[in-house]
Amino acid sequence: MCPEEPDKHDKREYAMWLDETKIPSELQEKAFRAMTGLTLPQFYVKVHPELTMKKALAKRKQDSPADKEIYQKGLDKLNKLAFSHFVPKPKRPLNAFALYVQKNIDKVTGNDRLSQLRNEWNQLSKEEKLDYHRDPHLDVRVWIKYKEDVAKWKKQRVEDYLKYREVLNNFKFDPKDPTTYE
Repeated sequence: MCPEEPDKHDKREYAMWLDETKIPSELQEKAFRAMTGLTLPQFYVKVHPELTMKKALAKRKQDSPADKEIYQKGLDKLNKLAFSHFVPKPKRPLNAFALYVQKNIDKVTGNDRLSQLRNEWNQLSKEEKLDYHRDPHLDVRVWIKYKEDVAKWKKQRVEDYLKYREVLNNFKFDPKDPTTYE
């Protein structure tokens, strides 16, 4: 929750309020990056902080197949927990050309179907193209709702990223305790 906005004439108080309410750009950058889970060597380093990456790779090579499987299960569980918080980005509504492709893709054969459809689209008259522009998918309300959904998603994404970091930091794994990886 953001604190109530103070009077803008009190510059010092307003500057403090802005600092409290804005999302740090570094956090925002990290939240919108493509997310990948930890790799097995990274997981080894997380479980054994005393190891360097090089030593973790060496340990991984020395482990028995049963131990590797246990660590892999732990890694899979961690990645599943960490990514379960993320809400998918809203789907963008189709434009007129995309609707045309969707309707006609099955009628065209060959490897370069999209280029054939693009050529057909370019040869259509304005009246024929208008049929696709009048489609309910292209309604202004659909696009407005999409833009609102994306704005909500962007706010939610930062919160989801913070939950993701919390899961990564608080995940407990013990290779001797099956409840931590099954």
